[in-house]
Parts: sequence; C-alpha cells; structure tokens
Amino acid sequence: MSKGKRQTWGKWILRILIAVLIAVPLLFLLSNLALRTSWGREAIAKQLGRRTPGLSWQLASASWSPWKGFELAGLQARIKGAPPETPDFLSVDRTSVEPYWGESLKGKPIFREVEVDSPQLNLPLELLFVTRQPPPLTPPPVADAQPARPPAKEKSPPQAKPKKPKKKPAKPKESAKPTPQEKPVEAPPELGKWVRIRNAGVTLYSLRGPSIEVKGLNFDAPLAGPDAAVALSWAAIDLSGKPLWPAGHLDLEWKERSWILPAQEVALAGVKTRLGGHLGIRQKGLPFRFQLAMPQQDLPEIEFDHKSRAYLSAGQMACALSAAGQLTRVDTWQFDLAGEAYDIHGGSHLREFDHRFDSGRVRLSLRNQIVSCPSIELRSEEFSLLGNGQLALTGHVLAVLRLVTSPHYEERMTNIAIGSFLSQGWTSHWMKPLETPDRYYRDLHLKGQLPDKALVDTGRRGEFIPLATAFQHLERFRDQEVNEEPRPPSP
Repeated sequence: MSKGKRQTWGKWILRILIAVLIAVPLLFLLSNLALRTSWGREAIAKQLGRRTPGLSWQLASASWSPWKGFELAGLQARIKGAPPETPDFLSVDRTSVEPYWGESLKGKPIFREVEVDSPQLNLPLELLFVTRQPPPLTPPPVADAQPARPPAKEKSPPQAKPKKPKKKPAKPKESAKPTPQEKPVEAPPELGKWVRIRNAGVTLYSLRGPSIEVKGLNFDAPLAGPDAAVALSWAAIDLSGKPLWPAGHLDLEWKERSWILPAQEVALAGVKTRLGGHLGIRQKGLPFRFQLAMPQQDLPEIEFDHKSRAYLSAGQMACALSAAGQLTRVDTWQFDLAGEAYDIHGGSHLREFDHRFDSGRVRLSLRNQIVSCPSIELRSEEFSLLGNGQLALTGHVLAVLRLVTSPHYEERMTNIAIGSFLSQGWTSHWMKPLETPDRYYRDLHLKGQLPDKALVDTGRRGEFIPLATAFQHLERFRDQEVNEEPRPPSP
C-alpha cells in the first residue's frame, strides 16, 4: 500500500474516532435532557402506571450515567380514587438502579443494586377489604368414554410351509467402542441483586382508627445470588403516636432464595417475645410462614389514649400466633391466635378510675379469607364482656358483644349511653335484667360492610346506627368528660 493511501486511511480512522468521541457524550447529554423534560417524566410515570395498576405516579426528575445507573428523584404514587385528604401511598426522595450493563446489552436487563433513599409508605388498612374473589374451581376435563369393542374371533393358525435352508449367517460386526459420557455443564452462578433502603418510614393506618408507624427503617437484603447476612434495623415503632417498640434490629439470613428469620427473643413494648419466620422470594406466590410466642409473664402498663389517659396492664399474660400462606394470594393466608391473661387492670389516670378483670381470653383464626372469633371474653364480678363473630376480608362483618354488669355498673352504663347519645334518647334502663339474680346484660349486634356500612344496635329499642357514628358519640362524650375535669392551678 502506498504512502498516500495509508495517510488517507489514517485520516478516515481519525475522523471516525473523533465522531465517536463527540457522539457518545452528545447522546449522553441529549438523553438526559430528554429525561428531564415533562414529556420524558410523563413517559416514565406512564410506564410505572402500567406495571402497577391502581396507582398514579409523578416524579420530579430522571437521569442516567454509566457509573451510577438510572436515578429518579421526587417519586410519588397515589391510589387512584383515594380521597384528597389521604396521604400519598408512596413518596421517595431518590431512587437509583444500577444494572449489569453487559447483560443489558445482550437484551437481558438485570439490575445489580437498587438504592432507595427516605421512602415513606402509607398503607391504609381499608386496602385489606379490597380482595379478589378466587376463581371458581373447575373439574379436570374427562375424556369421552369409548364403546367397548367386541373381542375379535379367534382364527386358526395357518399351516406352516416347509422353509428353504438359510444361508450361513454372517459374522457379526464388532460393536463400536462406547463414547465417554460428557460431563454435565455446570450452570453459571446466579448474579447477585441487592436492595438497599435508607431511612424509610412505613405507616399502617386506618381512616377511623389507630395507626402503626415504623420510623428510620434501614434494610440491606439480596433478591438473588449466594447466601448472605441481611441487615434490618429501625429507629422506633409507634402505636397511635405512643412508643411500642424502641430502636432495635433483627438478624436475618438470605439462604436458598429465601429470607429467613431465625428463632430469636426480642422485647416488644417491654414484653419478652420469641419470633421466627421465612419468606420465599423466588418461589411462585412468595410463600411465607411466621411464628410468635409470648411466654407467661406480666404486661407492663400501656397508655393507649392520651386524652383520657386510658391504660391497660396485666399481672400474667401468654400468647401464641402462627401464620402461613402465599404473600401475593390473600385466599391462601391462614393464621391462628390464642391468648389468655389474668389480673387485668384497665382504667383512666385522669378520672382516677381502675377496674380489675379476673381473666381474659381470645381465640382467632383465618381461613378462606374469613377471620373467625369463636370467643373473646373479659370476666370480673362487676362487669364482663363476652363476644364472638366473623369478619370477611372483603369487609362483611357479623358479630355480637354481650355486656354483663351488676346493678351498680348497669346504672353507670346507662348514664354513659344517655350522655353520649348512644341510646338515641333518654331511658331509665339501657340494659335488661338477666335470669341470673342481680345481673343485667346488653347484646350489641354488629353487621354490615366495613368500614362505611357497618351497623350496630345501641338504641333503647335496638335501633341500628352506623358503627362510625357510635365511635363519634363516644369520642365526643370522652372529650366532654376530659374538659369537665378540674385542671391543676397554673404556677
């Protein structure tokens, strides 16, 4: 090749290199500019919406880089049709996804690591009442029966004819030497996938009831890859604004494509509790099992209403819970709960009132999306509560709670019913005399659809009112009683 031709080829190679060096950063800049536009953000939000039906998404910005992967900032998700006053279902300050670039270029997008900074998940309990009915079972197809064929008539064997002498058989050929068996090809090791969550908040709340809030949750766990230790810690767990579980951590394991919680003892609100569980990540349906056991011990005082300073404690308590099923299929969930307590104290520090129950028991079970309560009871000489019922996860409830009191407590219960307007007007006796001497009772029947269409009979003549209205009457009565309490003089 002549010198001129070599120079020409060199110039072309140099031009191609310069074009590539200019095109790569130019494409990088243009793609990031496109992601930052409203059109790019809406495209990503629509893609997220397709993958999560029932949620609408918004994000503030998006970008990508070869060393950090893809980043989304200001991510928000709301439940479609949720009331405006409800909080966002999910909000995230920043999310980054680092893929395996080699696998992605082969058309197999696999992420190496996902980092989620300061996510806040607000899960309403009412979502539990929106479940899909399982499809009806259909029997397997049965093949059409074929008519039996009549047996064939036996024929006499034909007479054998004399055969001609055969030629001398040829010498058999030597069989080929067996080929050595090929060694099985070992599957390549599974690529590791990690999820890292920093400073997360999770709130399990009800529109008309208590809430459980987890603060400062940090979670480092794999979704695939070799066995590893899993780190799970939190800053606090509160129940309706009151501390339930202080800062702590749990030691988990990643083994055989599952998160495993080895049996260990923790302190839950000052109560010794033994936990253990398992969640299969890669199996169909995400199978899980969980066990909780509280051995016989005392229950420290828990104040569950800050306005009236209502409290509950027990001298002895024991509880056992077991649960299993597939996480993505509510119809497979099963659990059994049994608990008992003795020397139970409940009352109000504000009113300086304390009542002692001799014993309490509860039994609950979940089968076929129905929570059954065969019995729940609090027993004492002056006042007892006895009940049973059923609650379907679709929201339908049917239950009864019997109040049994002495004549002294009957008068107090009547005053509460009249003062809170639960009785729907004035009445001399809100409760009825029981056949047992010196005992009164009242049966509160609950039926309907939670949370908005459940009714309870509280009136003088068994008038049914919405359950939410009954709670509102009791809350107003509590507020009036609190405001009437004498306050200490200001210094």
